[in-house]
Amino acid sequence: MATTFHVELITPEKHLFSGEVVHVRAPGAGGDFGVLANHAPMVAGLGAGRLQIDFTGHKEEYAISGGYFTVENNKAIILAETCTRKEDINLEQARLQKTEAHKRLESAATPAERGGGGGRARGRGACKWMLCRNEPQEARGRAGGGGGRSPGRGRPRPPRRRQ
Repeated sequence: MATTFHVELITPEKHLFSGEVVHVRAPGAGGDFGVLANHAPMVAGLGAGRLQIDFTGHKEEYAISGGYFTVENNKAIILAETCTRKEDINLEQARLQKTEAHKRLESAATPAERGGGGGRARGRGACKWMLCRNEPQEARGRAGGGGGRSPGRGRPRPPRRRQ
């Protein structure tokens, strides 16, 4: 049996989950990361993307739009700005919101028009959030939906210089 640790998933609206899990894969601000039991203490910023929580016999997927992740002493707390279970995503509404976000980015002349004080980065985050909301439903046939690679992995390394 796999070793478990305690996870709490919280949004400003409600406490979504509290329980024992085997693994968590989260969309970090600098790329995806995974956490298992006995992980070193860590605090990380979250970006928009897919949050996967693995239990002993099944897994659950969520679309989140950012927040913070902390783990210490086999207890992880996920504070998400927004969080929607894969099963609760309305695919048609998500596609419409994605289209609107792309249009807003293309027609924006100022950072405020792109989605607030965050400028283009925040507008891109909104688009990524909409893409993530679409992806879990469309990727049902694929394991994990994304190939399991974090950004930056799989690229060839430059040759080493000889000294």
